[in-house]
Amino acid sequence: MLRTTSMRTLQCAVKHKLMDVNSNIQLFYPMHSVNPSSIEKGWFCPYFYASNRTPKIARQLDFGIAQCFGPFLRGDHQLAEKLLSESNTILSLCDPDPTHDTHTRRLLITFLGITPYRAGMWSTSRPPGASLIHYHLFNGCPALVIPVDENCPITAWSPVTMTTIIQCGFDPAPLHGIICEYLDSVIRMEGVLPKLRERYDEVLSRCVSLVVNGALELRNAEVPKEVMKKLDPERAGLVFFRY
Repeated sequence: MLRTTSMRTLQCAVKHKLMDVNSNIQLFYPMHSVNPSSIEKGWFCPYFYASNRTPKIARQLDFGIAQCFGPFLRGDHQLAEKLLSESNTILSLCDPDPTHDTHTRRLLITFLGITPYRAGMWSTSRPPGASLIHYHLFNGCPALVIPVDENCPITAWSPVTMTTIIQCGFDPAPLHGIICEYLDSVIRMEGVLPKLRERYDEVLSRCVSLVVNGALELRNAEVPKEVMKKLDPERAGLVFFRY
């Protein structure tokens, strides 16, 4: 079992030339919200806000996964590759190396925290022409890479945040189930390693379990408190980046 003992913080810039456009957000497994006033489901929205891609999500709806289908920025791919290179442990159903041409897109799934560039204010993360955000990775949370179809979204996220995950009594089974169901809907079987194709369901389920368990272990994280203070648990959760 992996256990988090350190947190790595990356300050990354995503350059753009956008002027207040709307993000194309589509919901996977939408349902009527039991708590319309909750802001948890929008925890990753600052990523789009910082690059002038305004996300709009109806408060009346909850969902399993939120997907962004555009506008696309080259920086989205570059950020995915950077997060991959900085991940301590990588689980993969295909060749994850972005320098290798596998003739298929790949999707990175990882547990990630985000914080503003300065002063705890998201307005500081959107200077002209770029988004500036601090990204936090945990050495006990493995990343997962799978091959995906061209119609896979650029970016996606789970609405379940670290605040919920570390609560006593949290049941990870629904989260595991929805992630497996979602990944099964976007995976490209031709890109899966031949030795894994016959039992890919089993392998995918096990890999997702390791990713979710890595997040669960944050309850027992041995990260120094002064390090964890840099993280906002309401702005941390599972994200998906296509590259």
